[in-house]
Amino acid sequence: MESRGMIMMGEEKMKNARALLWFLVGILLSFFLVPFARGATVELQLSAPPIYPGDSFQVNAMAIIGPNEKVVAFGFDVLWDENMAMLETATVDNVFTDMSQSYPYTDIGGITFPGVGGGINLTLFTLDFTALHSGMTTVGISSAGDDGNEGLFIAYGTGSMNTMRVVLSSEIDLEISQVPIPSAFILLFSGLILVVGRLGLKRC
Repeated sequence: MESRGMIMMGEEKMKNARALLWFLVGILLSFFLVPFARGATVELQLSAPPIYPGDSFQVNAMAIIGPNEKVVAFGFDVLWDENMAMLETATVDNVFTDMSQSYPYTDIGGITFPGVGGGINLTLFTLDFTALHSGMTTVGISSAGDDGNEGLFIAYGTGSMNTMRVVLSSEIDLEISQVPIPSAFILLFSGLILVVGRLGLKRC
């Protein structure tokens, strides 16, 4: 009886060991099967510096994804200083269906099926601004972890049947320069100073 009990205990330990082994194998496979979505991100790119007050400028949101990934959807909030720039339009790229009006707490979002990408830098949307004042400012995007409509939604793996949501944020610093003084105005101002100076000398 004791030997039989010992055998049963040994078998139980073997089962537990096998279960632990398969658990560890599953964790390792998850690291190898989903390596790319872990590094997926969105980069903001400025269209055409320098920028002066009154100028229009664009900020493009680019998805950086791996070769075995496709973007199926996205949703972000847009962050900017309203004293420095005015957001005129937010345009979803034409490969996506614009879902911005369907997401009540999200500024801009889009969806496509079965997904686009695969090792390319993909434009998600474009923000069109008008610069208001000179100085340094920041334009950013963010996604809330508790809002299921926000983030970057990635399809990965064979047949792209698996999807995951990447919650992320991104920002870009930009400078709105002071309007340069025209060279003709500088010459005119210099000439006036010389004339005034000469008149003052003659009076003396």
